[in-house]
Amino acid sequence: RPFDRRDWQAKVPTMLGLPSTRRGAPRIGKKVTCPFSTAFRAQEEYVLSRKVLDLIFGRWRSQILYAGVKLGIFDALGAGPKTAAVTARELGLDPALAYRLLRALGSLELLREDKDRTFSLTETGELLRSDHPQTLRGVTLLEEGPEHYALWKHLPAMVRDGKQNAFMREFGRWLEARGLARSVAATCARHGVPRT
Repeated sequence: RPFDRRDWQAKVPTMLGLPSTRRGAPRIGKKVTCPFSTAFRAQEEYVLSRKVLDLIFGRWRSQILYAGVKLGIFDALGAGPKTAAVTARELGLDPALAYRLLRALGSLELLREDKDRTFSLTETGELLRSDHPQTLRGVTLLEEGPEHYALWKHLPAMVRDGKQNAFMREFGRWLEARGLARSVAATCARHGVPRT
């Protein structure tokens, strides 16, 4: 059949998801979905859900980081690349679980794994060594440690009650300004956080 411009004009709106002018086509009042808009909406929802999932699983990442610092992984690899087995032996860790932790730290771009399962520090991972001039080791131990994490579980109740008293709820006592300053100084000293 020869090309008929009227056929093409009738098909274009349909291909774009617009109402057609042909007889029997959906009327303007009916909802017609455009495949492009559906794909865009799906992509937009995917991006939004990724952001929310990133927030949900943020604690996993911070606790993986905390475990690596607490167990001394970054200091152990500071001397140079090592296999997971050697690192586990030096630190007294279970070899299989140590390998999984090292891989998890690698997924956070704190470690680099070679083909022979040898791990080394990345530039970011270097900041978690205790002997680094700008070390973040102490801050990690302080902020991700059990004392600080214990306070966050009281946030919904504090907002509901209108009382900012996480220390009282968790530890059963108030910390006045002077006591709080001493407590913070002691915690900082214990974790090697420099005082300003």
